Amino acid sequence: MNFRIYIFFIVILLNFSCQNNCNCKIDDEILRKNDSILNTINSINKKYWDKYLSDLEENDIRFEKKNIYRFSNKDIMSGSTFVYKIEQNVRDYKLTVKKHYKYFDGNDSINIKYERQLTEKEWNKFENQIKNTCFWTLPTRIKRSGLDGSNWLLEAISINKNYCTERNYHAVIRWSPENESEFYKLCQILIGFDKNE
Repeated sequence: MNFRIYIFFIVILLNFSCQNNCNCKIDDEILRKNDSILNTINSINKKYWDKYLSDLEENDIRFEKKNIYRFSNKDIMSGSTFVYKIEQNVRDYKLTVKKHYKYFDGNDSINIKYERQLTEKEWNKFENQIKNTCFWTLPTRIKRSGLDGSNWLLEAISINKNYCTERNYHAVIRWSPENESEFYKLCQILIGFDKNE
């Protein structure tokens, strides 16, 4: 009788533990491509990466020792940049928004920086969407580009390695993502946290 109860609890436990997990059958080729692309940040693309972060007035989050999600958007035509970053601190959560509007004629620009506490409910909403879209297994890049529009980059750094990829850092970049894509929806949640929109 005890053996049946034990098996019953194991089945229930496994059922609940797997409900919110992504399918970890990530294509090894995608994982290799992601690693290859992300590794170029430290080598052939280092000066471009450093320039990008400098334009954003942001640090490289790959070396942070806390949970951070950062969405950055750069308009190709005007050069305007927008950053929406959420981070988990020891006792709370914080949202930082940076907007750097540039005019097409190269004249003055407008800089806006805004910070506020993020609620645990807001943090959990985003974390749940990260899990539901299997963000950590998305290809870093896809074949989609253009001459105008904007580049959207969503980065994540985690204290704990992701259970599918065994990585602490992941980044996904898309050129003007389609509105119905899961990536677009993820970024829109971060934009929606900006109460000053």
